[in-house]
Amino acid sequence: MEFKRPLTLAQRRQTSLSDEIRDLFVLQLQHELKNFTLYNSFSVYYSVHGLEKLGKYYKARADEELKHQQWIMAYLSDCDAYFEYPSIPINDNEKVNDNVTPFRLTVDREIETTEMINHIADTAFNQGDWATLSFLMGNYNAAKLIPEQIEEESLSRTALDIMETDDHILKKEDQIYDLYFNKKD
Repeated sequence: MEFKRPLTLAQRRQTSLSDEIRDLFVLQLQHELKNFTLYNSFSVYYSVHGLEKLGKYYKARADEELKHQQWIMAYLSDCDAYFEYPSIPINDNEKVNDNVTPFRLTVDREIETTEMINHIADTAFNQGDWATLSFLMGNYNAAKLIPEQIEEESLSRTALDIMETDDHILKKEDQIYDLYFNKKD
């Protein structure tokens, strides 16, 4: 058996993540924060228009996006991947003109989020980065970005379907609130 020298401090501090995977995660982190601010703006919109349950719904959705950002940040930290914390881009193209628009924009944003996460997974697979794939699937530290996106897209589409019905806004608000807060785990 050959004896190997102990690694130097510098060698121990190097991450196993490729620069490409790290950079994709930083973009994802930034995207999750952009989602966080967008959903908070929707929360404010509904709250000031007297639709408190929809305001609470979007506040909870915003908090989920912040949780996703925290998962990514913890993973990068645990992998000793140095990165510059990104700025949060302004959501300037997402103007609310009616009660349905935020739900349409949410579906679009969640599809975009899924595509970005899938790109990270594809890249990790191609690089043989099984740790990252395991993280994305939820096998590390309770973070589960891929399974979470299935739920996020489904919820967003169902909420949009409810908002596009001809029912009274207060009835739709109750249905969406119940869908989110009374869901079965």
